Amino acid sequence: MPSIPPMLNRKRTTTVATRLSEKELHIRSLVLAILVAISVVVLLAISLASVADAQAGETVTGRIVILLQADGDMEFGFQPSEGYRILPETNILPSGVEANIWKRSSPVLYRNVDIGRIYAQRLDNGRTEFMFQQIDGERILPSLRVYPHRQSQWSREHIGQWVHTTSITLTVARALGDDDLRQTINRAAQKNAVVARLFRLEKDRVDDLTKHDYNDFGCPLSGERLTTEAGLSLLDCDDWLKAEWWTEYQQYGSAWQWRTKIDPLTGQLVWRSPQSGYLGGHSGWDVRMRTTNNDWFYALTAGVVTKGKEERSSVGLIGIYDGESHTTLYLHSSDLHTFIQNGAIVEPGDCLGREGDIGSKGAYHVHVELKRGWAQSGSGGARWLSGATSRGEDPVNYLYDWVSRTTARQPICTDIANIAPPPIGKVKSGDRISLQGSNDQYLVWMRNGKWYKRLLINPTVLQSYRDDWPNSKHLLVNDEAQFNAIPTSTLVRSYHGNNSQRIYHLTSDPHKNTGTRYWLDVSGSEFNSAGLDWDSVFPVNAIEFETTNYELGPSLDVRYLRYIRWQQGG
Repeated sequence: MPSIPPMLNRKRTTTVATRLSEKELHIRSLVLAILVAISVVVLLAISLASVADAQAGETVTGRIVILLQADGDMEFGFQPSEGYRILPETNILPSGVEANIWKRSSPVLYRNVDIGRIYAQRLDNGRTEFMFQQIDGERILPSLRVYPHRQSQWSREHIGQWVHTTSITLTVARALGDDDLRQTINRAAQKNAVVARLFRLEKDRVDDLTKHDYNDFGCPLSGERLTTEAGLSLLDCDDWLKAEWWTEYQQYGSAWQWRTKIDPLTGQLVWRSPQSGYLGGHSGWDVRMRTTNNDWFYALTAGVVTKGKEERSSVGLIGIYDGESHTTLYLHSSDLHTFIQNGAIVEPGDCLGREGDIGSKGAYHVHVELKRGWAQSGSGGARWLSGATSRGEDPVNYLYDWVSRTTARQPICTDIANIAPPPIGKVKSGDRISLQGSNDQYLVWMRNGKWYKRLLINPTVLQSYRDDWPNSKHLLVNDEAQFNAIPTSTLVRSYHGNNSQRIYHLTSDPHKNTGTRYWLDVSGSEFNSAGLDWDSVFPVNAIEFETTNYELGPSLDVRYLRYIRWQQGG
């Protein structure tokens, strides 16, 4: 009888020899079930750990991957260096797509977080270019990113095979919440208010009549239509690389559509840092009328003209320093108003110039830019305050503050060939004059073509205005009649602190370097009825209103207005 192979023999022996009771079988089955359950839990925990949500600030390295299909369509996705290939829901570039138009994928979800979009465009030469746009709006361009012509030998050999670009590194953005959206909606409303003053429009007409961007040539968020608090949401925007220079900003009932920028780490809207400027490198805010060109635009703030008509630049620039901290620049004006000359005083709502295309041929718009300090231009001719740079600053909060707390005048803008020359020879707005034999210095200024002077009460105040007018001169006047030909004004207002737009009458102590300021507690109609001139009201800087220079006296009512007019030579 042939022998049984050892393994079979052992198995048969075990089967024959072993007799298990029902109780033992039940225990073994129970133990096995417990072991299986534990294994499932462990495997599930490992699986969940591997797909934990990506965190803000985390970086992910990978490549854009492309698959050329037999019908000429191209499928694309993102392959992280660690993990599975990510294929967005929408990720096909059709074979017959129009050339030179970027097409965008749906969201690329990396560990449950939207990190951006893949963009593809067919070039004129038949090749295909790819890039990645992060959720914060930054475009990431692989160094090798162009797929050969689909009919090339190489492409035919790689049909149905995944190929990839060179490596790129992406940054995970902070997730947006309801508070971010409310803040964004609020900024949208603030921007509308600023544009309404810039072009002197009713707020509810801004969306219909203007286009304005916030330095964004892209679609930075997963969407841009921001609804009210009842249903905050973000919807995908259209192909941004096909958009105009000025991005759309429109109101749809209770919702806004616009483009902005969000820092991927902090979630801060629009502005990243003074060093890098705006995301995208454009340091200003472009605004234009939709259907007309050459419209008048108006001052958003009060201040001193640092760059005016007599110094026309290649970009049609106007600069207005607020006398305290910032200069607002307006660029591309085709024609500056005659009164906008270096050293002239400007109040909110004053005529500045006409929307133009100087330095941006064919693109009529106003470029609004904010600099910290006194500036004549975007880079040169400036004296920056401590910590300031030529990159500019985020203007929305600053300009909206001016719009919300001041009332803009509405003068009629007319082109005037010439303005009356100053009564004293070569004096310019911002110069200081003294009567021969007197130590008192008076500041001369021009507003709306009219000339005035006012006493600078002490060396501290004098120096503060020398900073406001760094190119000013001090002139001695021998002829008293000529000196008095420039009316002396004692009326001022401050746009700083809690004094905004209140008009004060100043008096000085001849034996001291101090004085008193009296608030005129009167209405605008009473001011007009007294024959006083609004243009004679000087917008003082913050230093002059310090109590060490002028203490606050009692308020004055309408009875004192005629005396003030008489004192000013009226």
